[in-house]
Amino acid sequence: MIKTKIRIPHAIAIKKKNSYLIINGSLGNQIVFLFYSKNWFISSKYLYFKSTSTTYLNKALLNFCVSQIYQAFIGVQVGFKQQLNLRGLGYKCFLNDSNQLLLKVGFSHLIYIGLKKEIKINCSNNNTVINLFGTNKQKVNEFAFFIKKFKKPEPYKGKGIFYKREQIVQKQIKKS
Repeated sequence: MIKTKIRIPHAIAIKKKNSYLIINGSLGNQIVFLFYSKNWFISSKYLYFKSTSTTYLNKALLNFCVSQIYQAFIGVQVGFKQQLNLRGLGYKCFLNDSNQLLLKVGFSHLIYIGLKKEIKINCSNNNTVINLFGTNKQKVNEFAFFIKKFKKPEPYKGKGIFYKREQIVQKQIKKS
């Protein structure tokens, strides 16, 4: 029998609705789907999980649910940040009034990206840094990857869209 208990932080309110756990915090709320729909309950300070099966799959699903809940706790209290740097001559980013992100990354045209309402975006540092902030870690990282996909880092000149601490190994140009 597997038993797990998660301590609920004092600044978070939790509600149970069918197989979903609704987590409310200071930055907003998140909904987490739980695979253990019948084997969990909430007390005043703890969230309890019980499982009679000890198979590998049940342990893996339980650990996945627990990690999702911890990520939601962090998200509604502190939030998640991702920073993208634009490196290259003339590479810039702008925020449009019509809720769009404009990228100028070496093409003959601007790239228009529609923004998601759960992710806040800020362009700073002479319009060469994009700061993303949100309560859901997966959505923030997916949107950062979506932006980065437009101009991947180039290994020869070092141009492109980079994560904050991303380093690429620059290759030497062939000399003939």
